[in-house]
Amino acid sequence: MAGSLKKHVGVRIRAARKDAGLTQDQLAGMIDKSVETISNLERGHTAPSLETLGLVAKALEQPAEWFLSGFSDRRNSGATNALRTEIEVLISGMDENELRQIVDIARIIGRSRKAS
Repeated sequence: MAGSLKKHVGVRIRAARKDAGLTQDQLAGMIDKSVETISNLERGHTAPSLETLGLVAKALEQPAEWFLSGFSDRRNSGATNALRTEIEVLISGMDENELRQIVDIARIIGRSRKAS
């Protein structure tokens, strides 16, 4: 797995873990891995095996493909991709009304950016 893909998956694991309110130690216990393994995954130092990715996905209640999605968009920096991931995680639990509010806010920001 290429280094940037490992980092991408790691950012998503960290974001989903934090959104679930879990520590690295708690996630490690849930999937029978060490805290060091979780840390290495989140920092993009190691790539998860398919089995480990499946365990992480189940523990964090995310589809396994979510951890890989969005990677092909290379137009953005790592920081921008991390922010996009955080937004995805935050909105995943919102209802339709809340999502409409987010869309309205994004449109306002987009219009103000075009006006400047």
